[in-house]
Amino acid sequence: PVIDIRKVVTPDIKKPDESSLVFIDLSEGEARLGGSALAQSLGQLGNETPDVDSPEELLNLFNTIQYLIKMDFLLSYHDVSDGGLITTLCEMAMAGNCGIRVDIDCSFEKLFAEEPGVIIEVLDSRLIEVYDVLNEYNLYFENIGETTKIKNIFVLMNAQEVLNVKTKYVHSWWTETSYQMEVMQKNACADEEKRNTFDLSNPAYKLSF
Repeated sequence: PVIDIRKVVTPDIKKPDESSLVFIDLSEGEARLGGSALAQSLGQLGNETPDVDSPEELLNLFNTIQYLIKMDFLLSYHDVSDGGLITTLCEMAMAGNCGIRVDIDCSFEKLFAEEPGVIIEVLDSRLIEVYDVLNEYNLYFENIGETTKIKNIFVLMNAQEVLNVKTKYVHSWWTETSYQMEVMQKNACADEEKRNTFDLSNPAYKLSF
C-alpha cells in the first residue's frame, strides 16, 4: 500500500553542489555481464547473468528506501539497471541538468554490470543520519561522489580518469537512437527537437504570488 502519494522520489538530481551520491550495492562483489549492454556492444552474450542472490537483502533494501522516503532523507533515487552503474549516474546527471564528480574503487566490469543496487542523492547535511539508517539495516554502501552545478560528468575509477565529458554531449549520445527512429518515421520536428535538447536550460518560473 502507498500510504502517502506525496512521498515519492524521482531520478533527477535536485541539489547540485549541496549533495552526495551514495551507492547501495547488493551484488556482494559480483559483476556478472551476461546479457548486458556492454556484452552486446562487443558482439557477445556472456555466460553469467546478474541475479538477486539474497532475496532477504533485497527486501531489506526496499524497507530501507521506504523509511528514508518517509523521513524525507532522499532527494533522488535510481536503481542500477540498464547499462549498469555508469549509465545510472549519467542518467541522474542528465535528468537533473547538472554535473557529477565520482571517485570509485572497482573493476571495469562493475561500471557496466546490471547487478542489484541503487544510487541515492542525499543532502550533505543529512549524510550521517542516512549512514546510521543504512548501518542499522546492515546494507553495504559507499559515498562515491558529489553533485555539481558545473554541467560535466567526471568519473575516476581506481584513481584513474575514465570519463570527463560535458553533460550535454552525453545527453546527445543518449537520445541519438530516439532521434534516428523519429527521422525514419519522417518526423519533421526531429531536427528541431535535437537542436533544442542539446543545450538544455531549466525553465525560469516567475510567479505573481
